[in-house]
Amino acid sequence: AAELGGIAAGADKEERQALYEFGRLCGIAFQIHDDYLDLQRNDKIGKDWGSDIREGKKTLIAIHALSQGIDIPGFGNPDATPEDLKAAVDVLTENGLMDYAREMEQWYVDEGKKKLERFDDCEAKDIMLALADYFIERNL
Repeated sequence: AAELGGIAAGADKEERQALYEFGRLCGIAFQIHDDYLDLQRNDKIGKDWGSDIREGKKTLIAIHALSQGIDIPGFGNPDATPEDLKAAVDVLTENGLMDYAREMEQWYVDEGKKKLERFDDCEAKDIMLALADYFIERNL
């Protein structure tokens, strides 16, 4: 999507590639943050708390935990109770997985923002940089 703006504006191949990479990297950060938010008890999110745990989704958090041999209570159990979900979040938090997710989403945003360094400062660039930050600061 970010590359399309460059195409519409007549950007050259390298500029379009930079915009594509910005969108790809920031999109990954957005998804990591979405998975992080799934583990936060927040009725504003608009989906069931812990649905990724219940569904056994292979999120970055889950993959990293499982690769370390960490058992996630309720993982892949559609009938996991709120107590199971709390235990899962506790295990993930105690083992540094929640912090790991935050670090990784920040890394992806930072790498994405670097792709915009080739462009002159302007309002559009400022908006894109702010949008990248919003991807990982949002609570919804």
